[in-house]
Amino acid sequence: KMNSFGESYITFKNVNFNYREISSMNLVNGEFKLKRPDGASLYYKISGMAKNKPIALILHGGPGLNSYTTEKMLGKDLEKYVTAIYLDQRGCGRSYDPDFNKSYLYKDILEDIEALRQHLNISQWILMGHSFGALLAIDYTIRYQDALSHLILAAPTADMSVVFKDHMRLTMQYFPKQASKINKMLNSEFTIELQNDYLMLTSSNDDSSFYWIAKEKQNEHDEINNHV
Repeated sequence: KMNSFGESYITFKNVNFNYREISSMNLVNGEFKLKRPDGASLYYKISGMAKNKPIALILHGGPGLNSYTTEKMLGKDLEKYVTAIYLDQRGCGRSYDPDFNKSYLYKDILEDIEALRQHLNISQWILMGHSFGALLAIDYTIRYQDALSHLILAAPTADMSVVFKDHMRLTMQYFPKQASKINKMLNSEFTIELQNDYLMLTSSNDDSSFYWIAKEKQNEHDEINNHV
């Protein structure tokens, strides 16, 4: 299928998952928040819950995007086969908190994912990662392989230095106040420290109340997708 941005995305047909018995199926459909010890608040939504379906966590792209677009474009098909958990990563979408000024490190996002699994008492789940979310899914799998039944990667990111430099070029267009600082980063050697500095810079930007947190933008996007 084609989305409203002219990009292709996947659909599911005749999908069968072989999975182990899930020890805890006390999930309920709805929208929730998980408070982390450092004060970060994580939005997640459970949809398509049924006892005969495996559980899949959907990891959106970015950094800095959200699960809303994925749910609207893919959710209806996806939820035929799995109980879907849509997570907005810390600082993104409906997990954005203007009063939170602590850590947005990559390792924090990985620990958030595992914290959510433990919070929901899920023994094993499917991890489905798109773009940057695929990188998170791979690194999570390395750390917590016993927590996975399946790993699904969609348009996976393999080289974060390339991705971040593309992201920086776009950010300079949309956040001109930070352009000189970002341009200096762009011309520096890519390191984990540089990646973290960039994420902190963009998350602390006065203009960074993310696009999808606005309800009118969500409604606008729904209207677009009604015609896709």
